[in-house]
This record gives sequence, structure tokens and C-alpha cells, in this order.
Amino acid sequence: MAQLTDLLNNIREGNYKDANATIFDALYLKIEESIEDKKEMSEASHDKDGDEYQKFFQSALKKFGAKSPSDLEGDKKKEFYNYVDKNWKSDKEKDGVEEGAEMDIAKEKEKMASSQEKIRDLAIQMKKEKQRKRAEA
Repeated sequence: MAQLTDLLNNIREGNYKDANATIFDALYLKIEESIEDKKEMSEASHDKDGDEYQKFFQSALKKFGAKSPSDLEGDKKKEFYNYVDKNWKSDKEKDGVEEGAEMDIAKEKEKMASSQEKIRDLAIQMKKEKQRKRAEA
């Protein structure tokens, strides 16, 4: 809440660099928290998922009449991997959680860029408003 107050005060006072820095700091902390949460969830489910995936993978190989993917050739190998991709759902996917911190980072960067753009626009509007009021006075 203090960051929001600081942000609004900085914008009102025309301290746009400080406002931008406040947003950047808040978003950076949010990104770090999100990444840490994803890492913890990933570590907790990794072992369980790994064993289940191996069982699924072996059953898929059996279904395709092979002991190893290298036993498959050409279109059959492609068909095998398409089957695995289509039918394997990790616990994260089943729970609707996106995999990979990279996705989170990209989304947070997009949000950060959008927020910075909005701040710039707001700063320009406020600057124009100040100039207009000065001209009227």
C-alpha cells in the first residue's frame, strides 16, 4: 500500500522517474515471488511426475511395439512422439498450472512494459494539464 501511495505522490509531484522506479521495484518483487513459488511447486512434484512419466513412456513404447524410441523409424517415430505429447499430462498440467518460470518471466515483463507505458502516458497527460493550467492563470 505504501508503494501505491509513493507512486501517486511521485506522479502528482511530477517525479516520473521515481514513479517508474517504484513500479519497476514492485513488479520485480512480484516476479521473484512468482518464480520462487513455481520452483517450489516444481521441486515438490518433480519426483512423482518423473516416475509416472517413465511408466507412461514405457507403456507408449510397448503400444508401438518398441523397447526404445531408437527402435522406431521415420513416420512411426514421429507418430510415437505425437502420441506421447498429446496424451501425457503432468500434475501441473492437470491442475492448470503453467510449466516453466520462463513463461512467468515473459508475462511479468509484458505487464511491466505495459505499466511503464501507462505511467509515461499518465505523466504526459499530467504535464499537459499543468501547462494548460499555467496558461490559463
